[in-house]
Amino acid sequence: MAERHRDLDRLLTFVDAVVAIAITLLVLPLAEGGGEVEQLGAWEVLRAHTDELLGFGLSFVVIARLWVGQHRIVSGLVHQSTVLMWLLLAWALTIVFLPFPTRLVAATDHDAGAKILYIGTMPVSWLVLPLSAVVSVRDRSLRDTD
Repeated sequence: MAERHRDLDRLLTFVDAVVAIAITLLVLPLAEGGGEVEQLGAWEVLRAHTDELLGFGLSFVVIARLWVGQHRIVSGLVHQSTVLMWLLLAWALTIVFLPFPTRLVAATDHDAGAKILYIGTMPVSWLVLPLSAVVSVRDRSLRDTD
């Protein structure tokens, strides 16, 4: 495999850090709820925060699956282009935004706007990834192999 260009390494490190931060943001509301264990007990805290736990689990899986897709796209890259950089940054924006609608959905059971925002974030993210793949395939100078 050809050596990766430093700018690409920096971009991919940044994108990976954004994913890690997004997952951290998902768990923060759960960490806050953990303080209730002294008054309520562990099982009651789990019952009281079922929606937050489900939201965390679902969003963790969504982010992980999206990251795996992104990782497959960039694994053969050795250079970046300006277009690819902006596409990956747009993708990172959708990932780091996802904890916000996750929190809204967990906090409001029947708010249609919160659900639309949550569900709407995912297709935007999923659409950016294939665009990134097309850019990386069309510009052979970005890849080390076909």
